Amino acid sequence: MAELVLVRHGQASFGADDYDKLSELGWRQSRWLGEYFAERGAAFDLVVRGSLRRHAETLAGISEGLGRTLGGDEDSRLDEYDSHALLHAHLQGRAPPRGGDRREHFRVLREAAIASGMPVRLLERPHPEWSVTRANEVMHHRKADLDAARALAACEALAEAWRASLRKRLER
Repeated sequence: MAELVLVRHGQASFGADDYDKLSELGWRQSRWLGEYFAERGAAFDLVVRGSLRRHAETLAGISEGLGRTLGGDEDSRLDEYDSHALLHAHLQGRAPPRGGDRREHFRVLREAAIASGMPVRLLERPHPEWSVTRANEVMHHRKADLDAARALAACEALAEAWRASLRKRLER
């Protein structure tokens, strides 16, 4: 059976002059992923990446961790929107948020996207009470909280592997 593996780029350099390069953590993340793939004997018939620097650097880090070079076809349709141009147009010469305040940066970026007329699509969440963070806490950190495990296992949108793991926890 065919398998599709999607990888998002490693952490970019938020707050730096060049956001598009990986941070130290981003490099470590990509090497760790390569090591993970190597431990499992992963092989890829085709690799496609976006055209941004952080995409190329993530692939280079994965290759380093994997112990072999992965060539990747470049496809700019995988690129994100140009956040720098969007912020520049929205702020009209004012300085964009700098430093480590991510919330402020993304608040201003969200305003810029809406002001630009970029389409915004609200998605329905079948279980608004379950954020990714909360689900991860129950799965990995609050293992003794059986009520939360039971509630999470009842979410039909949850991956079957997670539901099975939660069911095993509840059987003990």
